[in-house]
Amino acid sequence: MLDETLEAWHCLANPFAHRGQVKWREAMESDTAIRPAPQDPGGRLAIVTSAGFDLLKDDFKPRAIRFTAAVTEVLDWYGTLDSNLRRGAFNGGHDGREGFTLSLWRSDDAMRAAAYHPGQHRDRMDQSRDGAMMDRSSFTRLRVLSSHGDWEGDPFSDLH
Repeated sequence: MLDETLEAWHCLANPFAHRGQVKWREAMESDTAIRPAPQDPGGRLAIVTSAGFDLLKDDFKPRAIRFTAAVTEVLDWYGTLDSNLRRGAFNGGHDGREGFTLSLWRSDDAMRAAAYHPGQHRDRMDQSRDGAMMDRSSFTRLRVLSSHGDWEGDPFSDLH
């Protein structure tokens, strides 16, 4: 598929916070899948969130459909915010990982306001606490140390 790639963006990122349950490389881990730096190094903010499902549950398919629709809704809403620089969802499964989202933010405060204050993301988080959408989730906060390439241009061009 690389010969069909229109844009490629790469970054070196340092995780500084990680919580939650995730199944990557076929092993379930709680709060340990990514080992964060002992201190926040500061800098540009990236967020990775993951979600997973127990495929053997009878209600897997309707929950996965609800969850996928909610992810699309939240990412579309993030796209209306000046504070959100880029966002995307990436499917898992083919390499032993669960799907994840990646979002880039203008500042920590802006991300917290979008994710945790009333709005699309907060509403979906509240709805997912009872397992109605997914069986597990995680979030990781990272500092982008360097980046190269294009993701609709340079995501950090106005932050230099």
